[in-house]
Amino acid sequence: MVINNNQPGGQHMTNALIQLFQAIQSGQADAIDDAIETLMEMGGGIETVASFAEGGYLTRDDGLAIQTRDGAEFQITIQTR
Repeated sequence: MVINNNQPGGQHMTNALIQLFQAIQSGQADAIDDAIETLMEMGGGIETVASFAEGGYLTRDDGLAIQTRDGAEFQITIQTR
């Protein structure tokens, strides 16, 4: 998967995470490295990653908050079925 850096931030992060999980699924080390590199290049790199609980988010949901060095924040809610 090729990530287009001109996409809106949310779509760019979505595609980068899809790339990472597909690489993990395939077990190909080079693909995993490429996916990690893509994530690290976003917004100057990832500044912080915290669970909603660690970050003090007022929610009962489980999830992660990712903040890039340029100040963009992405929240990923995790649900099971």
